[in-house]
Amino acid sequence: MIYTVGHGPSYREGLKEGPLWKQGPGEKSTEWPDGYPGGIAFRMAEDARAAILASGWKTYAVFKIAGDFDSDTWMLPSGAYSIRRHLLVLGEAS
Repeated sequence: MIYTVGHGPSYREGLKEGPLWKQGPGEKSTEWPDGYPGGIAFRMAEDARAAILASGWKTYAVFKIAGDFDSDTWMLPSGAYSIRRHLLVLGEAS
């Protein structure tokens, strides 16, 4: 199990509409000149909640995504983790 954070209202709506995928690495863009590294990943839901509190993202929530933390994530130079590929969002973490 992997945990991530996302805009709560958008993710909840997406989950109602059908399969929702957390994006893995992507192409370069203005926002991501080195390429999108993939969605942020956490081993524990508590760590994801702490990141939300520290960032002030008031509308964000913690979600579970399918995958194995050790094989489906990689560490960024900042020390944060990102997912290596698109992964299915399973639902909101309790």
